[in-house]
Amino acid sequence: MKTIFFLCILLLSSSSLIHAQNKLVDNQLNQLKKLSLSTLFSNNVESEMAVNKLFLLAKKHKKKKYIAFYYNTKGIIVNNRGQFDSSIVLFKKSIDLSSELKDSNELIQAKNNLAGVYDIQSNFVEAIKIYLEILSYPYTINDSKLYAQTLHNTALTYTDKGDLNKALVFENKALKIYKNIKDKSGEISVLLGLSSIYVNLGDFKKAIEYNETSLRLARQTKNKRFELTNLIDLGANNFDLGNYKKAIYYFKSAEKCAHENKDEYSVALNLNNLGSCYALMQVNKKSISYFEQSLAIAYKVKINDLIETNCSNLAEMYEIEKNYKKAIAYTKEYIKIHEEIINQQTQKDFIEINKKYESEKKQKKILELKNKIKEKQKDKEILENKIQKRNAVIAGTLIGAILLITSLILFFHRRKLILANAHQKEINEQRELTTTEIVQALEKEQSRIAKDLHDSIGTFLSTLKINLQLYEDAVPTAQQKSYQNTLNLIDKISFELRNIMKNLSHDTLQDHGLGKAIEEFTGRLNDLKITEIKQYISDLSPKATEHIQHNLYRISQELLSNCIKHAKAKYASIQIIEDENGISLVYEDDGIGILPSLIDNRNASQSMGLKNIFNRVEFIRGVIQIDSNPKSGTTIIIEIPTK
Repeated sequence: MKTIFFLCILLLSSSSLIHAQNKLVDNQLNQLKKLSLSTLFSNNVESEMAVNKLFLLAKKHKKKKYIAFYYNTKGIIVNNRGQFDSSIVLFKKSIDLSSELKDSNELIQAKNNLAGVYDIQSNFVEAIKIYLEILSYPYTINDSKLYAQTLHNTALTYTDKGDLNKALVFENKALKIYKNIKDKSGEISVLLGLSSIYVNLGDFKKAIEYNETSLRLARQTKNKRFELTNLIDLGANNFDLGNYKKAIYYFKSAEKCAHENKDEYSVALNLNNLGSCYALMQVNKKSISYFEQSLAIAYKVKINDLIETNCSNLAEMYEIEKNYKKAIAYTKEYIKIHEEIINQQTQKDFIEINKKYESEKKQKKILELKNKIKEKQKDKEILENKIQKRNAVIAGTLIGAILLITSLILFFHRRKLILANAHQKEINEQRELTTTEIVQALEKEQSRIAKDLHDSIGTFLSTLKINLQLYEDAVPTAQQKSYQNTLNLIDKISFELRNIMKNLSHDTLQDHGLGKAIEEFTGRLNDLKITEIKQYISDLSPKATEHIQHNLYRISQELLSNCIKHAKAKYASIQIIEDENGISLVYEDDGIGILPSLIDNRNASQSMGLKNIFNRVEFIRGVIQIDSNPKSGTTIIIEIPTK
């Protein structure tokens, strides 16, 4: 009885411990969820880092609910980058998992997002089908805000489709619900939608009425984004009515609002609109000034459509002013950017057509393989039946002998395994000790080389520069430029030498830890202005030994250096997170990807960087996963056990 009592106590305490651990994990996941949502539209990189950490944690603890959230949020992030096909795949994964979990909230959000992508791709039939499906769900009907939001989304799709009467019906239904539940943000969105419908109907006065109501609500709720949208719309609608002075007032207010929001695209757009107003009022100098200001920002933030429009407008205005030289220059620039836009669109269309063809070809091949597998399965079943019948006859006579022989074999085999395991354990321990000594010797040798470079070549370069500067006054005027170039070259060599010494040495790692060392390294790479790199390194516990940290640092160096040299990426991120199971390193970029042959053939001589990474991961008993393609970039996840 005592034993049973103690077992009950043990089970209860174990259950409490599991419950507490689950609660802790859920708290961590909820924090990451909040962070990813709070930065979703303001900072995609920060949001992506948070949601990637969430995914790793959710995957380890098999929290499917959060994995469904990851697919949905990641879909929004890649959709914001214009990677629509990738976002569709992610939203569908979220829908499938949410359906399995019967999580209505995540399911409906993912379906709304998927319909939104179809709308962007002008697949209006599919988008409307999904919205109408959402509107029929009991969960949606019972949630007034969600129901109104879906009505509004459906109206927007009908507007894009050109079915304006249906759009009006859905928007008015949504407006009524938002007013009843006193949701000002929703009401503003619907008023903007109604304004857009009346613009398409050519009733600009009615559109202005809705915009003015929407603007008033936006200012009451201090919603700067909606305020800016309404100001631009009011300027455009007054412009279409020929009220240029009113249009100028609204466009100037919009420009000011855009400056406050640090929205350079909207600033450039409103400057262009102001240029158009003054052009029609025949105030040519003001018009040219606004177009040139807009063009400068458009070049800065690389908005090709706006560059094209401004160049066309400026060519026209300078022709009116009879400044033909500038008119020709802007015409040439317009033709150049116009051709670029057409080429980009043509290339995009070609990729889409090719993708569809490849997809159809792939589906056909899968079908053929499935049929072959079915045929092989039938042959296998026939063969297995024959073998079973034959074995049944033989089994009766041989079973006794087999059992005896098997027992003897198992006995000797087990003994052999015990001896072999003991021997292997000894070999492994010796090999690990040897490898550790080699790595430590290598790190020590690298530090020595770095010190020698500093003491010898570094000192020689400093002395050389000082000696050259002593003769500065004696250098002839004609040779001053060459002299200065020589000094600059010495400075460049010194700078490169310092970088090499930094890479060889790991003083920062020893003195300040892994986080500071990687931060310093990424800082040097960000100074090159090639790729924007973000890093997040959590504090590591004593379980992350010195040799694990050294290897993580060298792996990070290799990954980021390869990114700068080969990936052609705009953004990259590296994260190192520790939990009770071990350490996870997550690297991501939006570059051109890694060739499959380099990933598969780890010993290929041309992939020395990857080979070094694989070797270091293996040394610290880690597991590496690589997902890479030319469209969505590269994701590398390395998991290292610390137990």
